[in-house]
Amino acid sequence: MPLLNTFPPQADESGLGYYRRLAAGNALWGWRELARMAQVSSHRSGLFGRPEFVATQLGLETDWAQQATTAESAAKGCKGLHRMRADAVCPACLDESVHIRSYWEHAFVTACPQHRTVLIDRCPTCNDWLHPTRDRIEQCGCGQDLRRASSEAATNEQLWLSALLISEGASSAGIQPKLRHVVPHALSELVKLLCLYADPRAATPRRNTANPATVQEAMEFLRPLQMLLSNWPQGFEQHIRQRIEAGNQEARTLNTLLGRWYQQLKKVCADDALRVFLETVLRVSQAAFDGVLTGDSAAELVPDLNDHIRLAEAAKRIGVSHDRLLKALREGECRYRTRRFGTRGLVYEVPITEVER
Repeated sequence: MPLLNTFPPQADESGLGYYRRLAAGNALWGWRELARMAQVSSHRSGLFGRPEFVATQLGLETDWAQQATTAESAAKGCKGLHRMRADAVCPACLDESVHIRSYWEHAFVTACPQHRTVLIDRCPTCNDWLHPTRDRIEQCGCGQDLRRASSEAATNEQLWLSALLISEGASSAGIQPKLRHVVPHALSELVKLLCLYADPRAATPRRNTANPATVQEAMEFLRPLQMLLSNWPQGFEQHIRQRIEAGNQEARTLNTLLGRWYQQLKKVCADDALRVFLETVLRVSQAAFDGVLTGDSAAELVPDLNDHIRLAEAAKRIGVSHDRLLKALREGECRYRTRRFGTRGLVYEVPITEVER
């Protein structure tokens, strides 16, 4: 049966949020009654499987139903980070327009960059969850108008992550590190890694802790970002030094020294927009670790990282034999450094400035 009152979804509206708003606008008992009218399953997926059929049944424009399906598919792409237990909303945003923003459904979005406040997912009056089945989006079941609810100020780190996820990597709200064009999934994987392994001396964490169900759980999980991203890049550099100190002091490669954290970081930071994190690890390690970095595949991503080259390459560039240059090093004719290499050996590295000289 076609609806009496129809309207298009907002550009940033969630798929289910749109059908909830349609149900409320037609005095129905929620989106499940709307699904029954459309003669589709009353499970959440029912309204999104056949958008053309739903549009015909409800008297909607096909484009409107397709937009809702697209928004729902994008939310499902968050996988374990799709917030479904309760709505998380910004009261000030609801006051401007009563609709559920699609990005509020991402578990790592805990703040509103526009109003610089933390999202709420509990009613400030009755403390109940903001259930997705409530009749009106702007109102709790107890009658509290959520547009009048207060919310605490967000931290810079909460705003940084939320802004990047909301803008799909286009903006970090002017907060360092300023990333551009980062893929939200890659950013989420980086954040998971940084927060799960925030303590350099802790045992391997359980990954299911990276799937918070509520805003409070998300803020607790993301709390390490306040340390890691504060006063960028100093906070992250200090963390790297702590990891180097906590690592196996007999290690001769970064893979062995920094372990799974570093190995996973290299995979995540294959995204060019996140390379600054890997570059920072390599630059700090160059000064704090006496193993060889030039053999590390990640070092190739930072071509200007090393200001030294190995003895054999230096001899080739200068135009002398390996033995002649080695003798010059041992007799103090030019500067050099040694790095641990292999199982027990050392390699000589010559500053590029010395080679040029």
